[in-house]
Parts: sequence; C-alpha cells; structure tokens
Amino acid sequence: MMGADCFLVSNRMFIILPPDDIAAFKLPQPERERLLALPGAGPFTVSRGTFGTWVQAPLPSLDDKPLVAFARAACEHVRALPRDRPRKRTRPSTSRTR
Repeated sequence: MMGADCFLVSNRMFIILPPDDIAAFKLPQPERERLLALPGAGPFTVSRGTFGTWVQAPLPSLDDKPLVAFARAACEHVRALPRDRPRKRTRPSTSRTR
C-alpha cells in the first residue's frame, strides 16, 4: 500500500507504517482524539491530502503500552465496521470464454 507496510484485519487496513518512522491508525472517535492530543500527532497525509479520518504519530513518541493500545483499538474498530457490498465492475472483463 503506497510503498508502506500495513496491518490488515478482514482484508482491510487498520495500521499503515510508511517508511518515515510514523504509524497511521484508523481509530474510533474517542481513541482518535486521544492520539491527536499527543505531541507530533496529526491527520495522516498522503500526496493528495489527508487520508480520510486516519491519524498519524511519530513512532519514537509512542511508548510500547500506548502503541499496543492504539493498535488493538484500531484492529477492533476496523473488524467491527460493516462489510462493503461488492463493487460493480466498471469495465468489461478481458477474459475470453471458449
């Protein structure tokens, strides 16, 4: 994903680890606010702007215990989200039937 490592649950991302020593989390609102209150934390940004409601924090600013707590909260949050309906194909299939 964007040249970064990521953690998945139910085939969906809940943590992104870009190569620049930060961690981005997809969190529910209460934990999101707690993470945003930490020094250096802010919205997760990519080249086109912010990445939805994801929050990033520099890894050196997170001790092991809060890091694990945020990771667990992100995993549980994403696991509890409703499944998306399958997307309709926008182009015709390129496979051929014989």
